[in-house]
Amino acid sequence: MRGSIYATDYLTNNARELVRFKERFIEDAETLNFLLDVEWQLCSFYIQCTNVNPVIMVAIQNVHRYHIKALIFGIENEPTLALAILRIACELSRDILRMMDNQSLISIWLDKTSSGEQKRRQSFRFNTSDDFEKMLKDAYDLACSWGVHCHITIPGDATQTFQHNEKGYTAFDSDESISKKNIKVIAQVIEAHTYLCLLKLRQKITSQQDRGLATEFAQFGMEFSEIMGLSAKLFP
Repeated sequence: MRGSIYATDYLTNNARELVRFKERFIEDAETLNFLLDVEWQLCSFYIQCTNVNPVIMVAIQNVHRYHIKALIFGIENEPTLALAILRIACELSRDILRMMDNQSLISIWLDKTSSGEQKRRQSFRFNTSDDFEKMLKDAYDLACSWGVHCHITIPGDATQTFQHNEKGYTAFDSDESISKKNIKVIAQVIEAHTYLCLLKLRQKITSQQDRGLATEFAQFGMEFSEIMGLSAKLFP
């Protein structure tokens, strides 16, 4: 039995998908890495701001991790898994925005009991009157329909043959065009999340009265505004 477990190196196969993607889509891979790097810079500003509760500092880093995982699943041509992770990311992004509006909501957010569910639902909602939050809500709805609550795989033209216990099997891949669309949606979500969290943090940094941090953050904001819309250039 142990020999059959290691007959196929599934983990190495997944790693190869990432390498192949970076070789096939060099500029797109660089763009995705750049957006993730910008998002991580935002996380660093949250850590430096003393007016932000540590719960939010941890949460915003978790969103960053979710975005990375969602992109990896997309690159590995696993659209359902990519959207499932994206749904978690959009939900947590929404919650961060509400807690940044009112940090007293943190206690409600931390209450994960069934009795606190109604308060959480009432307190943590997307503000769809804001275009960028509406983008997060639309991505959340897409992810719920085709990620969390969907187990349908639309096969593409490509198939893989692998050996297992000295027998050949055919594994059907998902349609790559769907994964590309999902990767683009994830990149747009990263931009929207970064922009919205940047606006919320600006108010906190201003009230902190740290001139050096404020200057550095203002520079970051200007640089980010110049690259907004970069996700639209993916997979031309």
